[in-house]
Amino acid sequence: MTATMTSDGRALTASLVLYRNDSDMVETVLRSLQDACPGVGIAVVDNSPTAALAGVVAGSGATYVHDPTNPGFGASHNRAVKALPRREFHLVVNPDIYFTTEALPALLAFLRQDERIGMVTPRILHPDGEPQYLCKRYPSFLVLFGRRFLPGPLQFLLRRRLDHYEMRDSGYEEVMEVPYASGCFMLFRRAAFDRVEGFDPRFFLYFEDADISLRVGNSGYRVLYYPGAQVFHHWARGSHNSLRLTLTTIRSAFRLFSKHGWKLV
Repeated sequence: MTATMTSDGRALTASLVLYRNDSDMVETVLRSLQDACPGVGIAVVDNSPTAALAGVVAGSGATYVHDPTNPGFGASHNRAVKALPRREFHLVVNPDIYFTTEALPALLAFLRQDERIGMVTPRILHPDGEPQYLCKRYPSFLVLFGRRFLPGPLQFLLRRRLDHYEMRDSGYEEVMEVPYASGCFMLFRRAAFDRVEGFDPRFFLYFEDADISLRVGNSGYRVLYYPGAQVFHHWARGSHNSLRLTLTTIRSAFRLFSKHGWKLV
């Protein structure tokens, strides 16, 4: 098993983008990566105002770049990818993710089964083991408005549409095609990432994952959900607690619709 995981690590790079993250979480995801795939190349772009997290990253041996100008999630991941050697696979992962040693080798083995798979996302769970329904269909304006602005007690009015958007009808038990995978954990075939020229940097935050999923899926590759591997996600819905992030979400949604087509209901 050790030899296999070492081989996988040497075929893999990974990038993280930080912004005022909890140092323990950052240390945990870096440890998860290295324990699962020794030899993985890691680059971290820290957009925090200060370089307070530099020591945490340095202890892992990862490449660290501090950029307090904060050009955004996608632009920073693109920068991280360029700082890394070109390998067969690349993982975009959030700093609030962690996983056991089995997850990444299982996902890499799944990708190797079919060269048409351009990106794969695993089963994503809350730390208590409850599922997160982060695979999505193309959104409508009504669904996005309801998710963000309808109070919880009133969301039953759109429950069927919201559940359809989150692909809950699939059951999340089988491999499935995913129009829109979550940016918290995206494992790319590097050739697919390169074909679409990475993330669109015009999306500062939010829906850059929808955009790249759609572009990979439209470029001749498949975007798949694979439930045979699972990761854990400390999910914090920041835009629901911040007016600034709410406005960022709205701008990104309009950019997505303008680029890929409007769907009102």
